[in-house]
Amino acid sequence: MLLGYGEAAALDGVRAEAAHHGVEDRVHLVGAVEPDDVSRSLADGDVAVVHVRPICLSYRFALPNKLFESIRAGLPIAAADLPDMRQVVEELGVGEVFQGSRPEHLAAALAAILADPEAYRARARAVAPALTWENETEKLLEMYRRVLRRRKER
Repeated sequence: MLLGYGEAAALDGVRAEAAHHGVEDRVHLVGAVEPDDVSRSLADGDVAVVHVRPICLSYRFALPNKLFESIRAGLPIAAADLPDMRQVVEELGVGEVFQGSRPEHLAAALAAILADPEAYRARARAVAPALTWENETEKLLEMYRRVLRRRKER
C-alpha cells in the first residue's frame, strides 16, 4: 500500500513492476489521505518502509512524520540507516534498520521483521501513546527557554 501522491511516471513504474512480478493484486496505490487519517490508513499494512536518501545534511538527520505515523499505526518499521532514524527504531524496538539502497539490504530487514512481526507491532502499540506533539511541546519550549537565557547572558 502506498499512500500519498507521486509523479505519474514513478507510479506507472510501480504498477509495471508489480505486474511484472505478478503481485499487482497486492500493490495498492491509495493516493493522498487527510492528515488525521494517515495512521488509520496505514494500519492495514504489514510493514512500513521509511526510506530517506541522505542526499543532503537535512535528509541525513531527518525524522520524517511517516516514521511516527507508522508507529502510531502499530506497524513494524524497516528504516533507512540514518543516525536519528536508527536511534528511534532501535531504542523503541519497533523495527529493523537497513543500510544503503540495494534491494537485498531492504529484503533482509523485511525478512527479519516478518519472522516475528507481532513483537514489533506490540512494541509500536506500546510506545505510540508517548509519541505525540502534546508530549513533546514542553520539551521544545524548555529548549527555546534555555537558548533565549543563554542569549540574554551574553
